[in-house]
Amino acid sequence: MRQLNLRYVVLALAVMALLSGATYGVHEIQVRRNASARPDRARRAQDDKGLEDAEQLLRKYLDLPREYGPAWKLYAQRERLVAHTGG
Repeated sequence: MRQLNLRYVVLALAVMALLSGATYGVHEIQVRRNASARPDRARRAQDDKGLEDAEQLLRKYLDLPREYGPAWKLYAQRERLVAHTGG
């Protein structure tokens, strides 16, 4: 009967854990690096009457942990505009 090589299993699990952690870390860095572009893109979408696109971009931005003041203001303006225009 074959026996499971415990060293191999532990090493493989350790490598997978390290790679998973590194992937998560790189993703977080990329999200934060690109986060500042979302409010600008939302403003452009709102100016072009792409209200749903603006909403989606702002929601993604507001889900990030940072100072929300200007983004919340823009989001409120967008909501007011949608309520006023009915769509």
